[in-house]
Amino acid sequence: VVALNNGGGGIFHFLPIAEREEVFEPHFTTPHERSFEQAAAMFDLPYERPTTPEAFAAAYRERSRSGAPALIEVRTDRRENRALHERLESRVAEAVRETLGA
Repeated sequence: VVALNNGGGGIFHFLPIAEREEVFEPHFTTPHERSFEQAAAMFDLPYERPTTPEAFAAAYRERSRSGAPALIEVRTDRRENRALHERLESRVAEAVRETLGA
């Protein structure tokens, strides 16, 4: 299992209310500092929290090869997540336009 942990409420950054920081942060994002480590322990699963893309790739390869259940937690930034989605959406739209000749 790969768990993406943005510290809570990241999905709400896609709503217009995200522009109103004074209301948004305390009432919509509900930030937390929890991790999935205790969840992994509860189910007696090996747990890893890589901090670089290279470390994630290595952990994912190792766990995939083993065939045994495991939990890999990836911490992400809520704001960076929205920006990444917007860049991906733009690139996909451009690829579609190029493919369709529009």
